[in-house]
Amino acid sequence: VDSDYAPADLGVTVMHHDIVATADGHDIVSQKFKDFCVRIALPNISFVRVNRTPPLYDFRVGQVITYDMDCAPPRLEKQCPNCDRYESVVGPVFSCLKGIDFPILRGLFRTDLEFASGREKRPILIVGLETADLFRKEKLKGVLLRKIQQA
Repeated sequence: VDSDYAPADLGVTVMHHDIVATADGHDIVSQKFKDFCVRIALPNISFVRVNRTPPLYDFRVGQVITYDMDCAPPRLEKQCPNCDRYESVVGPVFSCLKGIDFPILRGLFRTDLEFASGREKRPILIVGLETADLFRKEKLKGVLLRKIQQA
C-alpha cells in the first residue's frame, strides 16, 4: 500500500465529521480541522487536498514516536517474505513509547508501528494534554480522545 498516494478528487459531496479514517489507512479531514491545526500552529503536519467540494484533505502527521516492542510486544502475524512486514499487528499498549517523558503536553504525534490487519493498518495518533484541551474546545466532530498513562 502506498501511504503517499492521494487521489485528485474523492467525489465526496457531504462529510458529517471533521476527521474520518479510511479503510486503507488515511485520515481525511475537513477544512475546519485543517484551519484549526494551522491556527494553533501544530508542527510537522501536512495536508494534501483530496476533494474539491467540500474541500477535504489527507492529514499526515510527521512527528514519530517509537513504540517500545520490549515493553509490551504486540502479536505479529503472517510475515511477508518479500517486504518483512506483517499482515497483522495486534494489541498495542498505548503507554509503551520509547524516549517519552510523561505527560506529553504539546503536539501531535504518530507511532512508528502501524496496528490492525491487512490494508487497514494505521499508526496510533497521540495528542499532548494541552493540545487535546484545544481540540476539545474546538468541538471537532469525529475526534475521539482517550488519556494514556505511563507504563
